[in-house]
Amino acid sequence: FGAALCGIFFCLGGNFVMFPTVNAKTFGVKNAAEIYSVLFSGFAVAAIGGAKLSQKFLGALGWGGLINAMTVVALMGLLLLNLL
Repeated sequence: FGAALCGIFFCLGGNFVMFPTVNAKTFGVKNAAEIYSVLFSGFAVAAIGGAKLSQKFLGALGWGGLINAMTVVALMGLLLLNLL
C-alpha cells in the first residue's frame, strides 16, 4: 500500500506540468490563461466537494462501499478518457 501511495504521489506532479502545455495546444495561446485558471480552480472545488461527498457516503456505505463506489467512478473516467 505504501509503495502504491508513493507511486501515485510521485506521478501527481506530471499533471500540473502538462496542463498548461496541453491547454495552450488545445484551446490556443490567446485563451490559455483564462481556461487554465478555470481548470485549476476545479481542483479546489473538487477537493472540497470530494471530501464532503466522501464523508456522506462513508456514513451511508461504510469503507468497503465507499472504496467500491470510488472504483466505479475511476473506471467510468477511464472509459470516458478512452472515448476521447
